Amino acid sequence: MKNDQLDAVRKALGEKLFQPMQRMATDQVGVEFEFPVVNLAGDAVDFAVCHETAEQFCAHFNFGQVQRDRNGEIFSATSEACGDNLSFDCSYNTMELSFGPEETIDILKARFEGYFTFLQDVLKAHGHALTGMGINPRRDCNVMEPVPVGRYEMLFDYLRDCDHVQGSHAGQTPAFGLYACASQIQMDVTEENVCEMLNTLNLIEPYKAVLFANSVSKDRKKLLSRDDFWRYSNHGTNPKNAYLYEKHFKTPQDILDYAMEMGLFCAERNGRYLYFPQTAIQDYFARETVTGYYRDGGEMHAMTFKPELSDLQYFRTYHLNALTFRGTVECRSVCTQPVKELWAAPAFHAGIVRQLKEVQDLIADSAFAKTDPGELRAKLCKRDWDEAISKKELKRVVIELLKISEAGLQTRGYGEENYLEPLWDRAERLSSPGRDFAEALESGRSLEKLILDYGSLK
Repeated sequence: MKNDQLDAVRKALGEKLFQPMQRMATDQVGVEFEFPVVNLAGDAVDFAVCHETAEQFCAHFNFGQVQRDRNGEIFSATSEACGDNLSFDCSYNTMELSFGPEETIDILKARFEGYFTFLQDVLKAHGHALTGMGINPRRDCNVMEPVPVGRYEMLFDYLRDCDHVQGSHAGQTPAFGLYACASQIQMDVTEENVCEMLNTLNLIEPYKAVLFANSVSKDRKKLLSRDDFWRYSNHGTNPKNAYLYEKHFKTPQDILDYAMEMGLFCAERNGRYLYFPQTAIQDYFARETVTGYYRDGGEMHAMTFKPELSDLQYFRTYHLNALTFRGTVECRSVCTQPVKELWAAPAFHAGIVRQLKEVQDLIADSAFAKTDPGELRAKLCKRDWDEAISKKELKRVVIELLKISEAGLQTRGYGEENYLEPLWDRAERLSSPGRDFAEALESGRSLEKLILDYGSLK
């Protein structure tokens, strides 16, 4: 790539990353919750039930900005009044509620409870329900097909394709997007604090695994299996595109340098979504042409096209904490939580980001100071931890993190520290919803009862 071409790409990418940060940062938080849909009879989810539920929801709450799939079914709808959104994430086996940003968690929680109660009532009338788990407990009997729209179908093809995506991890659970569920929070970031925020969030990922693990593997050896889905899929063929950041950022230019090495894997031409082997941005735009693949009529076709700067709109990262094009950091590493404890994770993050220096000092003074956070998180995602990991020190660090978050929430002044209540018990027991789930199954509790319990508001 010629220097002027490289400069143009860097400029365009830098503008997408940093210009949104120029607006006045707020204390607002935005949240997104993905929920498994479960057929209570133990059969596959009946998609007709999901379609009817979406229709009734949109009519009841006046969600007027509706998007429909090629069969005419609602897959996304937004409220013009507040920006909240109901969608099916990749699959009709997963329902997502996303919220426009608000100053307080209380406001978000009130709207959520209205939506969730309505959805549960409609679904249960048809023998279905939503549950608060990071992996669909009925995934083995569900129909594994994407929502019939171009982007989701392309994504599904990309994840399962090892013929066109050389060097891929394509044998690894490529359908995970159809059953893995997360609890996400977005918070404003500025150029002045973006490096410190990303670096600090990286540091606490191991301890979040202790508190929030809730995607138990089939063999129950992992309490948090979601990480591996991204790391060992085609998204992870470029390690800079997934999991934790491999670099400590000192300046925004460090972030931009890192982003230039992150990968693109899709674009759109002539109304068709195309995927191709994940390619570092700097290498993608150095090419004269790229060959992408698309499905039409059940058959795969190739199309050769020229890279364009506008292709940056399809740039996606799969980090546990991602810098978005909205001037926010999105924390994605938390599995969907039991519904009655859903707001603990957003509160935890909202408090932590106000106390970044205190977090750094805590980790620096801990026995884990010299341990790579990615390696430690991977160990703590397992059900059985290495004997070399001091549970006493782990418990101390987790409890101190909760104290730091509590202090941060107190500075917000909204009384949100009460949302941390479930986490104190988890910290004392060094347990999580995933560990409790595995132990409950082994003690004889039925999966059906756990599905209902994890999906209960009370």
